[in-house]
Amino acid sequence: MNRSLSLKFYLGIVFLCFICYFWIDPLVAHQVGERTHSSIWEKISLLGSFEVSYQILVSYLVLFFILRYFFAFTLPPALVLMILYSYLTTVVSIQFLKTTLPRYRPVLLQKGFYGFDLHSSLAESMDSFPSLHTGIFVALCIPLVFKFNCLGYILIPLILLVGLSRIFLNVHYLSDVVFSIGLSTGINTILYHFMKKDL
Repeated sequence: MNRSLSLKFYLGIVFLCFICYFWIDPLVAHQVGERTHSSIWEKISLLGSFEVSYQILVSYLVLFFILRYFFAFTLPPALVLMILYSYLTTVVSIQFLKTTLPRYRPVLLQKGFYGFDLHSSLAESMDSFPSLHTGIFVALCIPLVFKFNCLGYILIPLILLVGLSRIFLNVHYLSDVVFSIGLSTGINTILYHFMKKDL
């Protein structure tokens, strides 16, 4: 991405998060809160969980070694490093934001709790912002999209499905998901900028 396009993308993310926080989030959370949850959304949401993300990381490593040593197909080692750096940086960044900017989960909207609250005693329901599942899945997919653009047709819709699953399960707001996508994509853009000569 060139700098002008990157700047427009991230300004758009900030603007969309702002619009979502003040107008869209409460409306969507109210509508979703009244519906029963489908098990398909729970299964899609698992793609961003720690348990499945570890399995995806191990699968990447196994695939890398199989392709490299048995089929002489050389994937650059920098790609595997970029995925690992992206994953670790995204998890640390999101966990830091969750602890420093506690936000009520959408399930508490019916009880009148909305937004950020730095002094709340409801600690177990204060980790909505940003979405860790979405951020993790973006961190695992975007390096592959940067290297192999054609995979974007498969992986980007999957990223959007994981984000939607978090909203439909009523555990995150739209702005949480949008911010996670922007944050993880930003981390990957910076990593790609520094590592592209090795990719």
